[in-house]
Amino acid sequence: MKKWIVTIVWALGLVVPVMGQKATMMVPMEEPKEEVVWLSWEEAYERSVTDENPKKVFVDVYTDWCGWCKRMDATTFSDPKLMAYMSKKYYLVKLDAEQKADIVFKGNTFKYVASGVVATTN
Repeated sequence: MKKWIVTIVWALGLVVPVMGQKATMMVPMEEPKEEVVWLSWEEAYERSVTDENPKKVFVDVYTDWCGWCKRMDATTFSDPKLMAYMSKKYYLVKLDAEQKADIVFKGNTFKYVASGVVATTN
């Protein structure tokens, strides 16, 4: 019985002094968010050819209806530390998988084909 009384008194000794204080919430400071610069396919290719120290190209292929693509935008691509690293090491390209515009790469033109078959011309 004495152990219980000692335990309760000890616990109250910890809680009572805190009860009169105003509660504050500690919020971690956010790092300043740098806006991620997504390039077009053409811009990334041009930079890879003209920059003195070219980077590799990271391509995020997405569609407007893709739920996982939206989740990547909301979570992974909104992480400031990750995106700072990615921007430092890669040219970042967002590529709409359903775009109708032609893509020209190394002399080849890739055209939109509704059936999903890739068509190229030289």
